[in-house]
Parts: sequence; structure tokens; C-alpha cells
Amino acid sequence: MTLPIRRASAGPGASRRGPARASSARRSADRAGALLLLLLTVGALGGLCLSQAFELGPAGVELVGARYVDTATVTAALGLDGAARPNLVTLRTGDLETALRQLPDVDPARPDAVTVRVALPDRLVVTLHEREPLLVWQTTGGRYLVDVNGVLFAPAGSEPQVPALPVVEDDRVGSAALGVGDKLESSDIEAVRRLAALSPSFLGSAANQLTVRVSDDEGFALDAAPQGWHAVFGFYTPTIRPPTLIDGQAQCLATLIAAGEARLATIYLAPGADRCGTFTTQPARSATPSARPTAKPTAKPGATPTPAP
Repeated sequence: MTLPIRRASAGPGASRRGPARASSARRSADRAGALLLLLLTVGALGGLCLSQAFELGPAGVELVGARYVDTATVTAALGLDGAARPNLVTLRTGDLETALRQLPDVDPARPDAVTVRVALPDRLVVTLHEREPLLVWQTTGGRYLVDVNGVLFAPAGSEPQVPALPVVEDDRVGSAALGVGDKLESSDIEAVRRLAALSPSFLGSAANQLTVRVSDDEGFALDAAPQGWHAVFGFYTPTIRPPTLIDGQAQCLATLIAAGEARLATIYLAPGADRCGTFTTQPARSATPSARPTAKPTAKPGATPTPAP
């Protein structure tokens, strides 16, 4: 009897042997293609990094939003004021923003005070938010814009972008050394804010202009033009003699003006229980300049001025 020959059946591994070889081949081809693409990308990036087409142009810094700082100052702060022509593809803008935040003009309270953006092929766009000026501080060394924190952050010229601001004339010897980046005493700024709020209409004065002055001899004072009187408010400190005393002194000054502004020459404002201080009178036309009697008028209640913001 002859038995039929049984052929061995192919196992699971045998059934997939052909497709497995094809799949492995495809994976190898994919890996080779990916490697080739990576090499091409690296080569392209290397070419971009070395290409002069993406170097910063000679006038490649564009300044946006600045009113008081100029492009030359910004370029110098970035270290790009010489022959430096960095490749913009590899430039780290975060480091540039950190450098610009050190400029006195920049408002540190704003998180978006500085942004630096690359504009290919050859430009940097710098956007700044500057401090807001509160007043102009004038010394024998120059005129400066001052913000609410007392920082002298920019020179103050007569440019149209500089708004009409109160001007403080500082005649103190030590103030001649003040410059951009310096900071005034907090008591000085508070005193100026209160004095700048004393308008002629509030005081009942016929003056066209009131000028705030500060000197080593008298401290803070107000000069009225064209009336010619000079009101001495004195010195202030944060604790012993705070600037809040100006409110009472202003009421006394208004009282003296109401009693006869034309006679006032120099006024020393020292409010007390029954007095406002002393003053000298302007000489009459027929009198000699040496005839300057003093008076001690009684203080009179009045409104309290609002300090300048």
C-alpha cells in the first residue's frame, strides 16, 4: 500500500518571510532618505549662517515707538555701532532685549518695554516703550526729563515731541553734576509735585507764570511773573519736615495774596498757630529800596491743592 506524501506546511514565520524582507528594505530606504534630508538641511543652515546676504545692513536697526532716545544710542547699546555686521539667522534677540532694558529711557515697569525682531534679510526692528515725563529739571549742567520716580532719563530740548511740562530750576551746587540715569530724592519729587499744582488761579494771583526753584540757601521757592514776588517754602525731608507741609504753606500764601499781592516782595512761609510767616514789601515808588517793613498775617483756612500726577 502506498501512502500519499504529505508536504510540510509552511509555518507562520515562513508565510511572512517575503513581506518582512520588503518591509525591512523600505525602512532602510526611509532611513537613508531621512539622513539625506538631514544632511541637506544642515548644509542649508550652514550656508545661511555663512551667507553675507543675511548680515545686518549698515543702517539695519529700525527704531519704533521712541520719542526721546535716538537710533545711535540704541545701536551703541546693542554693540552694533562699529563695524559689527552679525548674521541675523544666528542672532539671539533675547540678549539684545536685555541690553536695551538697561537704557534710562526704557520704562522698567512694562513687561513689553523692549522687543527686538529680526526682519530678513538685513534688518532689526526695535520697539521701545519709554518712561513718561513728569517735569523738566534744569541745572547749570543741562535740562533733563524726569519721570514720576525721579529718574532723569533723557535730555530735554525744545523739540516738538517734548510736551509742555513744569520746569524746576535747580541752583544747588551739587546738582550741576546730575545727568541722564541719575535719580532725585523722593522728598524732592514730592515737593515739586505739590508746588507745581499751585496755579495762579488757585492762589488768587494775577501772575501769568509761577516758577519752581530750589537752592542751597532757601530750599524750595516759587517766583511769580510779572508780579515779582518770591515765596520761600524751605527744605523738606521724608520724616522731619515732610512735603505735606506745603498744603498749609499754600493756604498761607493765598491769604497774603488776597490781602494785597502788589505789596509782596519776599515771603517766608512758616505757618504756626496764629501766623503764616513773614514777608517784605515791595518799595513804593517814592520810597527808597531800604524801606521794607515786615508783617505777620494770620493764617486763613483754604482749599488744599492737588499734587501734580
